[in-house]
Amino acid sequence: FASSVLTGDRSCNSSRLRQLKLFVSTICGFYQESVSFSLRTRILIFFLHVSRVLLSMKIAMSCTGEGLGHAARTVALAQMLRDRYEIVVFAPRKLFPFLIENLGNVPVEDIPYFSFAKVRERIHYAGTTYRNIPGLFRFPVEVSRIVRRFRRHEIKALISDYDPYCSFAADRIGLPILQINHPSVVLRRRDYSLESITAKLISILLMGKYHRKLIVSFYDGDVGPIVRRSL
Repeated sequence: FASSVLTGDRSCNSSRLRQLKLFVSTICGFYQESVSFSLRTRILIFFLHVSRVLLSMKIAMSCTGEGLGHAARTVALAQMLRDRYEIVVFAPRKLFPFLIENLGNVPVEDIPYFSFAKVRERIHYAGTTYRNIPGLFRFPVEVSRIVRRFRRHEIKALISDYDPYCSFAADRIGLPILQINHPSVVLRRRDYSLESITAKLISILLMGKYHRKLIVSFYDGDVGPIVRRSL
């Protein structure tokens, strides 16, 4: 699925493919003429560059602002993908210094997030619910704003890390969504205590919409930890 997400829908790239086909036929006709080897090499290099531009794809990556783990994973993935795709990162403003420091000139856009209330490093569920009530009421409006930004950037796919805002926005306009996170590993635990059930419900809500999911974890995960290049 990761391949299909990053390749995109064929219909989305049909006009670019037609342009590329026309360009290829023109180049091939010229290439067959008696020109020097060095000129042919330059033409080939130029053709490869133009084909990459014509078929380039813009991907949105989003993450929640709770802690730095989600942002670190987003940075690691963006560093792997930005050589082949155009990346736009959607994240809470509090993460901007970390993202800019590690990703340089990759565009970063601000989004809200649902935060946790904690007591002695444990989630306080009643406090968390009360804290996020205003955000729940604003949720449809924020999703609509993100939809408009997706369209302005011509986003073709989303990779989300525990962010429901962008995932609902991407789903609204029919974009493929890959969900990558760690906390949803709780869904694989066979524990039916009240605390465990609550944690599972929160995980489902915060993942939002997606077509495929990858759980990042040492234990019961689909993949192991994703580490950024600097580490």
